[in-house]
Amino acid sequence: MRRALVQLRRTPPPRRPLSLLRVGGVPEHFNYPIRQAAANGGFAWSEHPGGSGAMAQKLREDELDVAILLTEAATLFAHKGDVTIVGSFVDTPLTWGVHALAGSEPSLDSRYAVSRMGSGSHLMALVAARQRGAPDPLFEVVGDLQGARIALKNKEADLFMWEKFTTKPLVDSGEWSRVAEVPTPWPCFAVVCTPEVARSRRDEVSEVLGSVYEKASRISSADIDAIAADYHLKSDDVAEWLAGVTWGPGVRMPSRVIDDCTRALLEAGVLEQGEVKSYREVVSDWTRDEPLDA
Repeated sequence: MRRALVQLRRTPPPRRPLSLLRVGGVPEHFNYPIRQAAANGGFAWSEHPGGSGAMAQKLREDELDVAILLTEAATLFAHKGDVTIVGSFVDTPLTWGVHALAGSEPSLDSRYAVSRMGSGSHLMALVAARQRGAPDPLFEVVGDLQGARIALKNKEADLFMWEKFTTKPLVDSGEWSRVAEVPTPWPCFAVVCTPEVARSRRDEVSEVLGSVYEKASRISSADIDAIAADYHLKSDDVAEWLAGVTWGPGVRMPSRVIDDCTRALLEAGVLEQGEVKSYREVVSDWTRDEPLDA
């Protein structure tokens, strides 16, 4: 009996199974392959219309483990220590549309609606102003795309920057006009996770990214109508968007991309020089510093 008790004490307690990885992204057509992969199980997918800033907050508050953020936002939050960059999810640039209420004629230096400070809509408005040599515009925080519709209608803001195909139904309906386009000078979406997940759940994250990349690599013209139906877009617009998209495997991020984003963030005044970390401090241990066409 005594030996049995000793043996019982030496037996380690059973490990509590880890929960499924919680992955988040915006409810936009770029995340179609993630939704497909999530349908097969293996991770929990949720959509966040508030954009990159909203998801960064959910990562900080332990409501998400992994997220698809705009690359410039991922770089900002990685320097601030909130997230760890794993790699590029979409290797091609994002074309931001600059939108106004139809019939209005604001200048590009007018008040901008932004989903939140530090979001892509905020950062790119600053980057675009600096590219024009203009002073920083004024901002009105509106939460999301629907908040921007209200703000422009009520003349609480004059302009709103968002991905041009997502907002095209509003342009087609005559509610908004697109007054300019601003492509990002870097790949548009990055995969990030919390620093703790980067340290302890590498294999799970890699498995999720592998399943997503497999789905993305198989998207073809046969999927156009399904994407259009899921995201309330026209098939012709989906075809145009799809022709210009190159998917990344999620575990590769060139250091020059981080350098370019960091420089833009410093110039926009949303990142301080003292906050800047080295490349290896903002990416995961398994992120490869390789060209996007590798």
